[in-house]
Amino acid sequence: MKSVTSIVERIIEENPLMEYSMKTGIASHVKIAKYIHNDVEKAKGQEVNLSAIVMALQRFSFSKKEQKIKDFSIRNITTRSNLSEISIAKTPKIRDIISAVYNIIDSDRGEIVNFVHGNSETTIIFESQKMDKIKEKLKGEKILAEIVGLSEVSVLFSKNMFEEPGFLAHILKELAWREINVVEVISTYNELCIIVRDEEQIDAYKAIKNLFSPLTASKAKHQSKK
Repeated sequence: MKSVTSIVERIIEENPLMEYSMKTGIASHVKIAKYIHNDVEKAKGQEVNLSAIVMALQRFSFSKKEQKIKDFSIRNITTRSNLSEISIAKTPKIRDIISAVYNIIDSDRGEIVNFVHGNSETTIIFESQKMDKIKEKLKGEKILAEIVGLSEVSVLFSKNMFEEPGFLAHILKELAWREINVVEVISTYNELCIIVRDEEQIDAYKAIKNLFSPLTASKAKHQSKK
């Protein structure tokens, strides 16, 4: 039979806003315990004392504080705005499309393009000013989605961070807590690029910067590239 502690942990972890309320102190353990009391009893299949739920919440909070001690560190944070993305259906011409798109990107001027490949579609993320030229290269292809007004928050981290369990979740959960919608996630070995709406760029940047230690955050540089 499941313990009260495991049931409470599952309920909280499945509700990012509730976990955020605990983290920030917006809601007390007692209030949260009262709120989830019925759910805990249903999962347990019997009556559960409210104090047992409060104690489980306290243990959960303590374990989270211990987890934060883990030395997650980042080297730099940068931002880039005025981006767009187009998603196209899988096509046998994808290699030609990639080559054609790269030919109109001036990397010497700092222009960027990213391709995200799925099993049935490909998403292209690029500078908005290249929209017309890129759509020209996609003539005849099935466009599944087109999104403008995007920004990128890029996190450069230590070489061993991808080997640390929970590193990506550490960042993405913080954005979820703050109700920041992540449009795309692009990662390489030492860099994580998070694509958000333009209006959420500043909030996403601040959330990630504040997530790490003051010493690490003080080294982060905010470089807006338009």
